[in-house]
Amino acid sequence: MSKRSASSSSSALAASPTKRTKASTSEKRSKSPSPTPPIAPIQVARLSSTCPEWPAPPSRLQEATEFLHACAASPPSERILLVPEKDTEGLCSGVIMYRTLVQALGIDPSRIDIHLMTKGSNPSAETQRDSMAEYGAKWIIVLDQGSRNGPPLVSGAEHGWKSTHSDAVRTMVADHHWLPEGDPGPQGFLMLNACHHKPVATTSLLTRVLCRPLWSVDQHAQVQIDYVLVLGTMGDLNVNVDWSPPFPDLTPEIKKWTKKRLGSAIALLNAPRRTPDFDVITAWSALLASTSSLTILDPATNKHAARLYEARDAVTLETERCTHTPPKFSKDGRVAVLRITSAYQVHPSIATRWTGALKSKNLQVVMCTNDGYTPGMVNFSCRIAAVAKKRGEEVNIIETLNSYADLDGGWKGEVMEAVGGNAFNGHPQASGGIFPREHWEKFYELMQIGVPPDGSSRAGGEGGNKASKTKLPTQKNNLLAMGFSTSPKKKPQQPTE
Repeated sequence: MSKRSASSSSSALAASPTKRTKASTSEKRSKSPSPTPPIAPIQVARLSSTCPEWPAPPSRLQEATEFLHACAASPPSERILLVPEKDTEGLCSGVIMYRTLVQALGIDPSRIDIHLMTKGSNPSAETQRDSMAEYGAKWIIVLDQGSRNGPPLVSGAEHGWKSTHSDAVRTMVADHHWLPEGDPGPQGFLMLNACHHKPVATTSLLTRVLCRPLWSVDQHAQVQIDYVLVLGTMGDLNVNVDWSPPFPDLTPEIKKWTKKRLGSAIALLNAPRRTPDFDVITAWSALLASTSSLTILDPATNKHAARLYEARDAVTLETERCTHTPPKFSKDGRVAVLRITSAYQVHPSIATRWTGALKSKNLQVVMCTNDGYTPGMVNFSCRIAAVAKKRGEEVNIIETLNSYADLDGGWKGEVMEAVGGNAFNGHPQASGGIFPREHWEKFYELMQIGVPPDGSSRAGGEGGNKASKTKLPTQKNNLLAMGFSTSPKKKPQQPTE
């Protein structure tokens, strides 16, 4: 399915589910009360003296509100493009924004297109900028796609989001990925980023804080977007999210649907993007057609559910196949690397699985690389090792990876140019990237993966240091030395990026 056809089908799907959602809401009013207790009004955010500004600068939230009102007031001929990230968190952010534009602000759904990134790509890629320009949109909202500095997303965006220029394309980013303070992001964008306001909100939560005040009581925002927010936030963090302030209290929603069902829905929505087919449109369509978390799970009420289950089962099998890859360590012991070859996007899950299995005293980061996911490229995902957390270390994965890349500044400049932005993206606690194969091999050398540490029996040449009678602890790569027999035990799948 082409990007254009995917967008068209999603637009068509969008209009129909919206009508069905309104109808089902009306039916619920006329029927006898549900045995489920009514949900109390939920606050947008719970601010305090310790979190007076959350989840983003109030001035930026106000500007983003003005952006949405201006979008709603724009001529019907001006098209609107939503660009959500492919995972559950990104798709939920997109659905919250879509339903707000249509149901709260009254925008005709036929004006809205949905653009989903192709496999292994991002909005800064030239091919994606060209594809987005083809929609001819005058308003573009990018959700959870990262906040890289870079050129305008499309021609016309350079005029800025407040411009009255006839060629202006007004663009906004809603995101929570790391962006150094003072960096503007893409040229011309209104940047709404939550990364500097702890606890860092997910993009779906940031989007909900922005959009929730735009709904009236009669439009039942709780029914339309609150369950979507729970799915998105749990999808980015985990099902055991701490909903303490300043997060809104969404425990009523969780009790209503249960963590088990919510976790199952998240796994289903994440599955299509992890397959070689990369049919993210199926997950988007299933979520947009849903009226609750349960309808995502039920093939009888959601025609897309059968494909979600099929994708989930295939991903589970492939994850199990690749999990048993033994790791190798960097010379300094800070990074463990597992190299796999798979057409599936299972490297983030495998990195997560191994975080609790490795016990090396210097270990901080577990990395899984995949040279079979994108032709000619190496995708890699990194997570913080549990042993580092147990030691109380505050590991910043992006800084750790940059410390190796900085060993060869000239090469780092080349790889940043090759990938069109930062070499490493994501969050300090969960990061990754995509390198051309030749650049990855260079980075592998800079980390000195597989090189024995100084003082080990293999470090002093053949036979090691024979004069030394005191044996220093060596870094071993065999699984028995790591404290388990074959591979990490299978953990309950936690949502990852």
